[in-house]
Amino acid sequence: MQKKRSQIAMEFLVIFGFVFVMLIPLLIIFQLQSHETKDKIHVNQIRNIGMNLIDKSETIYYLGKPSKTTLKVMFPEKIENISIAERELIFHYRTHHNTLHSVVFTSLVNITGNISINSGLHYIVIEAQGDSVSISG
Repeated sequence: MQKKRSQIAMEFLVIFGFVFVMLIPLLIIFQLQSHETKDKIHVNQIRNIGMNLIDKSETIYYLGKPSKTTLKVMFPEKIENISIAERELIFHYRTHHNTLHSVVFTSLVNITGNISINSGLHYIVIEAQGDSVSISG
């Protein structure tokens, strides 16, 4: 009877060990895929924000000087810097590997301004200045 119990316990330990050994790589793969997906979502959010800002800036510029609009956008985490100079809007962001990447948007009109890099909800004001467009928020 004692031998039978020890055999059952040993089989249980072997099965548990096998399951545990198979579970570790699955958890690692899941973690890596989760980070990759988050990075792709952040890049898509940044691209959506950048294209929307450029489109609205060009529209406001062509409407003329008193024109002004406000955009409500949600900034993702890990944005390091936002540069606005002449005809370019550049977002610098970090991935989960801690590498720095940039997304550049080119405008048909001159743009100037300053945008906060904090993650979360932003109200960005786009205003025609005559020969350029001011972006602030």
